[in-house]
Order: sequence, then structure tokens, then C-alpha cells
Amino acid sequence: MFKSVLLGCAALTATAAFAQTAPKPEALSADGIPAVPAALADQTRPYLEVRSGAFRAWHPTRRSALITTRFGNVPQIHEVAQPMGARTQISFEADAIAGV
Repeated sequence: MFKSVLLGCAALTATAAFAQTAPKPEALSADGIPAVPAALADQTRPYLEVRSGAFRAWHPTRRSALITTRFGNVPQIHEVAQPMGARTQISFEADAIAGV
């Protein structure tokens, strides 16, 4: 439920931000949908810019978790040594990592 609300807000914000900078393509029709004020998009943006981590594997010798976290548009590998511990970035690639 929370994810669907969050995704809906993200789509609304992205649509509003896009509408402010580019004209609507002629192939789209949006009858009865009110314009989203730029102030609303600005107010919701901090809640939508989140970074998540996804578990990928256990480190073979250090007994720590390997996760991926997106930096820019590329997921990078991080090591987490303990529960609730800080992540340490161990990959710095320009392209997406295929596997851990």
C-alpha cells in the first residue's frame, strides 16, 4: 500500500516537473486532470528522493552483507559489516554491476 502511494506521488511529481519544462505530446490526452502546481511538486520532492539498498550476497570470507545502492543512475556494491551498520562502497563503476 505504502509503495503504491509513494509511486503515485512520484509519478505525479515527475509529471508536474516535466510539464513545467516541456510541452505535452499531441498523442496524449488528459481530460479532467487539473494541473499540478509547481509549489506542490517542490514540496513533495524531498519525500520522493530516497536511496534504497538491496541485499545481493554474503561476503565469502568476512561474514558481511553485500548490497547494491544506486548512486546517480548506476547501482554500486557496498559492504555492510553488522546489522544497522554503515555501508562501505566497494565498487566505483561507470556501468551497472551485473552480479555480486
